[in-house]
Amino acid sequence: MIDNDWGMSRYPLIPGHEIVGHVIGVGSEVTNVKDGDIVCLGCICQSCLTCNYCKSGFDNLCSKREFTYFGNPTDETGSHPHHGGFGSYMRTDGRKLFKVPAGLHEKYVGPLMCAGVTVFEPITHYLNGTDGTGKTIGVLGIGGLGHMAVKFAVKMGATVVALSRGTSKEAFVKELGASSLVDTTSAESMGAAAGTLDQLIICTSGGKIDMDSFLPMMKPEGNM
Repeated sequence: MIDNDWGMSRYPLIPGHEIVGHVIGVGSEVTNVKDGDIVCLGCICQSCLTCNYCKSGFDNLCSKREFTYFGNPTDETGSHPHHGGFGSYMRTDGRKLFKVPAGLHEKYVGPLMCAGVTVFEPITHYLNGTDGTGKTIGVLGIGGLGHMAVKFAVKMGATVVALSRGTSKEAFVKELGASSLVDTTSAESMGAAAGTLDQLIICTSGGKIDMDSFLPMMKPEGNM
């Protein structure tokens, strides 16, 4: 967004779409948060809440969605352009805010609002909920998103297999709860995992992925 790589940046721009802050004022119709609450906000700051996508929980597909880093959310007083979440203050639609649970340190919450949601959504969509009992879920790419995918899937009761280039992260992924690590550079390691995955979450960034090399790992009717 800073460099306008997507061709839609608007300046002045303050980065930030994984936000944690303290409520210092609310409108008369806001009922879900109050002054003093610690809240978090993700990439989408407003949607219509009336279309079929919004009603079914897919507000990211709403044609009237507004983005936190350059949206124009509106209220009864008019439009209040957003410039990004790293600013000192932000006026936003309270309906998109989530309260931070007591005992969870603020500095750990921000990444859940983008990286966390990005992997939580496909896992729960595939499971049709949060019960992964009996399922084996693979996570390709153990980085900013991948390590969260491992933790989520483990907490949902799934058996989790991490996939990474080499074995340097084996101790790390097992600490997160993964049962094993597959070295994607090893034909032997990949072959041993053939036909074992119900779902594969791909969390790599950049470069090219040879999808054909991962298809043999999937069970019949598996989800990638």
